Amino acid sequence: MNINFRKKFAFILVAFVLTIGVIYSGLIYDFAFAAEKGDWGNGWERIHVGVEDVIMGCINRCQDSLLYLTDNQQGNIYQSSVDSPTQITQIGDPGKSFVLVKSTLYGIPPNGSGVWRYTGIPNEWENIGGPADELFAGNFLYATNPGTGNIWRYSGEPNQWTEIGDPGKMFAADGNSLYGIPPNGSGVWEFSEFTHEWENIGGPARDIYAGSRVLVATNPSTGDLWQYSGTPNEWEMIGGPGKMFTIDTYGDIYGVPPNGDGIWKYSGNPMGWDKITGNVRVKEVYTGGAHVCALSTGGELWCYEN
Repeated sequence: MNINFRKKFAFILVAFVLTIGVIYSGLIYDFAFAAEKGDWGNGWERIHVGVEDVIMGCINRCQDSLLYLTDNQQGNIYQSSVDSPTQITQIGDPGKSFVLVKSTLYGIPPNGSGVWRYTGIPNEWENIGGPADELFAGNFLYATNPGTGNIWRYSGEPNQWTEIGDPGKMFAADGNSLYGIPPNGSGVWEFSEFTHEWENIGGPARDIYAGSRVLVATNPSTGDLWQYSGTPNEWEMIGGPGKMFTIDTYGDIYGVPPNGDGIWKYSGNPMGWDKITGNVRVKEVYTGGAHVCALSTGGELWCYEN
């Protein structure tokens, strides 16, 4: 983000109107191709190309989606809309990490020199914390210290943070709970915002994903996906290995297989998954509000109303 000491930065947004779309420093909305379904299947719409990463959330009781994008040319971040993709505004420079806490966007610049909050005014950000390596978001904002790896929780007031845990291999947050895997992957632990204590709730894991009161973890040996019952050490295997998983507003689980062959939705029955795309190659899948969005390996953003 290259944020200066005045805690604000500005960019001149240059927009070109072409017959194929509108370009914003490498990010494109496709007028000509927006309605094209290709191999994605019914209900999917391509709304942007030239995308590197996506940050999604929800507003209005999660009936509407929040959409932020980074472009794959310069890495700048933009605010857009799934329902109105032509409404796109550059709001900041490149960042190492961005997350949404409810409807507020936070970011870390590429050099990790601090944590910044987007004010809602394009290209104006407020410094709220010191150096950080990664950000995680539930109902609270969490950041890892780049020197120690310890995890800290943001109080809501600039530069007021509380250290709540040791280093972890991976963290995932949902509501008032934070989940973590220690560096050696030996178990899954839960930190409660009510008790301020960590509790071991599961055995060895490689990755964890949380959202809408759903927690899933992958087995470090097989890659199989397991769902947490809510009772410590009670888990159920629900699927095989995946490239990544995500959980939507309604608690539905989506996954991308190891070879990137489309997006699959968990049926609710162990090992039961339904493919919701055609034969396409997917890099990542995201959820927010009433939409599921996917980034193709070619940088195209496709969205589907679930």
